[in-house]
Amino acid sequence: MKKNKGFTLIELLVVVAIIGTLAAVGVVAYNGYTAAAKKNASKAIHANAVKYIASELAKCSLDLSSELYGGVVVSCADGVEAIVTHLTGAGSPMQDKNPYDSKESAITTGTVSTTTVDGAEVQEVTCDEGYTCLAGDDGTSKITISTNYDADTDNLNNTIQKE
Repeated sequence: MKKNKGFTLIELLVVVAIIGTLAAVGVVAYNGYTAAAKKNASKAIHANAVKYIASELAKCSLDLSSELYGGVVVSCADGVEAIVTHLTGAGSPMQDKNPYDSKESAITTGTVSTTTVDGAEVQEVTCDEGYTCLAGDDGTSKITISTNYDADTDNLNNTIQKE
């Protein structure tokens, strides 16, 4: 009598079902991890941009003839709009990539709107998801930095005063 060695159809179906279940759980967990990583990367880019811009502008309080952002393109004598243009242009020293689209730069200019909150005018910068947007207002010498890291929550916003 000949003995056939192998798996039965039921055994194979059970293995396929187990692998399918594990794959379904893994895909959901992976998507959650990548979404959280993109949000955290956007927050980190925002924090780094705020620190970098503030530290460079601090040079102006030490020496008004300082050149900013590692080159001769902008100096303390320039207005904040020129600084924002330099930081968001092709030669920008800020080379972070958008976590949601790695072909795009994370630092860009945003759409500026002014609203009144408790009697004071507040400048808001609107960004697309994943971008850190900069806006400068030479009238107030302020640079506004806004990051949209999640479409369901408010943007991260900071304002830096150039002295």
